[in-house]
Amino acid sequence: MDKFAFLLSRAKGQWQTWTLLFSTSEEIIFMSRLAFTTNLKDDPELQRQYREYHDNAWPDVVECFRELGVEDIHIWQRGLQLIMVAEVSEDFNHEAGLGAYLDMSPRCREWESIMDQFQDPPPDAPSGQKWVPLEHLYSFR
Repeated sequence: MDKFAFLLSRAKGQWQTWTLLFSTSEEIIFMSRLAFTTNLKDDPELQRQYREYHDNAWPDVVECFRELGVEDIHIWQRGLQLIMVAEVSEDFNHEAGLGAYLDMSPRCREWESIMDQFQDPPPDAPSGQKWVPLEHLYSFR
């Protein structure tokens, strides 16, 4: 697929970049990127375990995200800060959000429970929320 164009839209108070892609089959696909941040606990052993879990992500949890319309997830680390970028399809339910995967399978709830031991929410995170949305500020295109 070749990149064709991009659009900006606003949903739930956040700017999202929608990339319009096309293929030789004339199929048109819109892709949106959502970004979030959280922190790791300040413990090198817990950080090692967190990486190990993600190096061996459970296929059934990944499949639940795909069923939600998540095409890919990227997580970056700088010090204790994690930044996650999720590429979601046009049919992704923005109202339900990424957290909807918790209702899809007991295995997803188990994964999230394990991740809780590694993550600390940012100080300004709303109560009960670990991953805080980031606002899109700029696109080079």
